Amino acid sequence: MVPRDLPWHHIHPRYRGPPATALLLRLPRVGRGDHRPAREHRDILLVGPAPGRLPRRHAAPDLLAYSAVGDAIMGDGWARRWVRPAQALVFFTVVIAVVIGVGQLLLGLDSEANQGSPSLSLSAWIAVAGPLLLLMSSAPDVEKSWGISLGGTVATAVAVVMFIVGSGAALAQERHNGEEAEYGRPEGDTRLQYFMGVAESFGIVAFAYGGHCVIPDVHASLGHAEKDESRQAMRKAWTGAYLGIVPSYFLIVNLSYAAFGSGVSAFLIDDLKPHVSTAFLCVLYGFSLVNFFCLGAIYNQAAFVYIEEMLDRCHCSCRKTLPSHAEAEDAENRKTSLRKKIAIRVSYIGFGTLVGAMLPFFGDFAALSGAVGFTPCTFVYPFWLYNRSKEGREAPSWRRTVNWIL
Repeated sequence: MVPRDLPWHHIHPRYRGPPATALLLRLPRVGRGDHRPAREHRDILLVGPAPGRLPRRHAAPDLLAYSAVGDAIMGDGWARRWVRPAQALVFFTVVIAVVIGVGQLLLGLDSEANQGSPSLSLSAWIAVAGPLLLLMSSAPDVEKSWGISLGGTVATAVAVVMFIVGSGAALAQERHNGEEAEYGRPEGDTRLQYFMGVAESFGIVAFAYGGHCVIPDVHASLGHAEKDESRQAMRKAWTGAYLGIVPSYFLIVNLSYAAFGSGVSAFLIDDLKPHVSTAFLCVLYGFSLVNFFCLGAIYNQAAFVYIEEMLDRCHCSCRKTLPSHAEAEDAENRKTSLRKKIAIRVSYIGFGTLVGAMLPFFGDFAALSGAVGFTPCTFVYPFWLYNRSKEGREAPSWRRTVNWIL
């Protein structure tokens, strides 16, 4: 599954409470003789917090971005070398994964509506998904995206319950009919295929689990005036998110594996079709679509800020010859024009949609490169920054040691 950053921890509900992280869970299926690029996994959006701990921003409480926190602690230029490359990889692979996922869901709905004969191909539906995602990402900034996040939160909860119910119903029907799924290592796989399947599954889990790329931006959007109030709100959000995602994840993983074994398909909804009604499937498709759209919209907002900051830096570097330093600083802090915002959004989502339509099985690459991007931002940098911060240097030695080990 793929992470989703919005409050209730990645599903930004516009309740004035803490944000939560919505994770788009990906149920991996290890191995299969055909070794298809879209290797057997299913995406479900769940709510859950990102791991790790970013340090308190004592020195600069007005910092909004991950990169700004890193530069404040490690020195100017640190984020440019370490954080921004990983963020760029994450943002772009997420938009591609989202348009592919939405395209697959729209294809499924099309197939259901036309008795198994879809009117458009997967690539065509991916092309349709791009403009729809652009529309969902039209909010001017993260702070204006709470309504989208609220919708994503509700859709996430409903979709999770429906996947649990559907998998449970399939398991009960198979047991009632005396059927038994095959478990264990799939037949026909070589050791190399099996190893690569396992490795990819871990990459997918990292892709799904990560969320620190946008958490500082989400945190700042809460608008708390006091540090303690802000930290308490985020702590509540993470606790609530974990309480939701852990049982949901394990219920779906275990029920689906118990019902379908190692033969689970790349698209869990396809496995559920023989066991649930058409109306149930259509509702599940609908809520899953909302999940994907909200996931993409929130990550896109962080990506837009990232791109705008890079463009502003380039603009400022071109104006360094001006006699007035204040003028250059004003240029750097000037808000991006509406025309620039539109150009960034259309270009970014348009290119991601083009790549997704050309490579509709881009999911494997997204899992690999996304894991490469998510891993440092989620499992490395937070601990590193904490240990190097003032708070970390004053922390007990055992805590610093545990952080370095982790």
